Amino acid sequence: MSIEDSTNKNIEGQRLFQEGQYEEARQLFSEAIKADPENPAAWLNRAETYRKLGKDKEADDDRERWLALRQSQSEAVAATVKTTKETIERRPLWGRGTLIGVSLFGGWPAAGVVAGINWRRMGRPQLLWPTIIISIVAYVVFAFVPWPGENYYAEIVGRLICVGVAGWGLWRWQKPYYERLMGQVAANWLVPVAAVIVMNIIAIGAIYGLNEVSKNISSTEQGMLYQSLGDYDEAIEKYTLAIEENPENAAAYANRALAYFASMDISNSPDYLDNALADLEKAIELDPNNPEYLMVRAEFMFNFGSQASIKGAIEDITRVIALTPENDQELLKCYLARSQCYYHIGEYETAAEDADKAIILDASYAPAYQRRGLAYLNYGRYQEAASDFSQEIELNASATAYLNRGLTYLFLFEDKMAEQDFETAYSMGIPTKEIEELKERVFNAR
Repeated sequence: MSIEDSTNKNIEGQRLFQEGQYEEARQLFSEAIKADPENPAAWLNRAETYRKLGKDKEADDDRERWLALRQSQSEAVAATVKTTKETIERRPLWGRGTLIGVSLFGGWPAAGVVAGINWRRMGRPQLLWPTIIISIVAYVVFAFVPWPGENYYAEIVGRLICVGVAGWGLWRWQKPYYERLMGQVAANWLVPVAAVIVMNIIAIGAIYGLNEVSKNISSTEQGMLYQSLGDYDEAIEKYTLAIEENPENAAAYANRALAYFASMDISNSPDYLDNALADLEKAIELDPNNPEYLMVRAEFMFNFGSQASIKGAIEDITRVIALTPENDQELLKCYLARSQCYYHIGEYETAAEDADKAIILDASYAPAYQRRGLAYLNYGRYQEAASDFSQEIELNASATAYLNRGLTYLFLFEDKMAEQDFETAYSMGIPTKEIEELKERVFNAR
């Protein structure tokens, strides 16, 4: 089990809670907690479910656990956000400083090489390589070491002084020998000196051309930072600020929708779901051919919608398929997602067709066989279903695959083989109660 499993179980539990199936919802929230004990939404949702079931003590215990998790996570997030935000805010300055250093000292290694060659010509070859090495080390130090403070105009002056002093010192060191050679050596410095001057001019032009906005992290980037750290309320505030700054910011709408989605629980799910869908509508209006926005909206409508909204999800996924180049591996996810939608509205044959397209794209992808097998199972093609579940087991031997194949064998009246699969599924973690309930449904149906 994983964090993703916990999130999925929590979402399924919310749907059952809204439908009034409180005991089933409680079971799913418990599974979500087992998969990720640090998932605060699952603890809060189970607390509210216990309240509906009249189990106030259990509800209070879960709520205390939720409060403790939220407090500890908030403290951790606050500290991490402060540190990370400072790092990100300084990052443009570091990038700017590196640009300045590289530009100002681009000719410095060339100057060091010429200086070393000059030593050899002046009869002191033992100083050739030390001069070159010292020049290159000086270049690396001057160009790449971060400059203290945040005033990059002072940085320009400071770095120029450093290179000027170093250059003057090298010139003074070799000056007597220059004079002895009557200027012959000095002529060799024209190229590196010219290079340094040109690089200085380029650097100053680049510095003035830098966008001042890069000094500070944008509101959208701040929202993404908070969102990545799990502080969704703060992320929503930052995205809202970004939208106020630029009402045409499609990414801010889409990311705010994801933040609403991630922070949903039983107490706020209707409002947050409406807000998330409205934000996605706006993002898609601003950027109608963005496949990511369309897929996210499809996921929302599938997870929280009726049959009508699932059909809307199918329309969105179909648009994404049309926008995706042939043989692109992203099509694999699209066909499986659309197959799942068709499956949930009872169009099993079409669901199988989409799963088949996914298998054509990647015959080694186990979930595609599971999806097609389930579709076959639900419209009576039991032999094909058993074959698909066997292929899934060969690729990825999961408890669910054994359970599904066992149920298929029951429909084929292969009870002995079914029991073997049920025993394997049980040994891999599926509870006996769940297996017996599913077996009873098959016995009643066949």
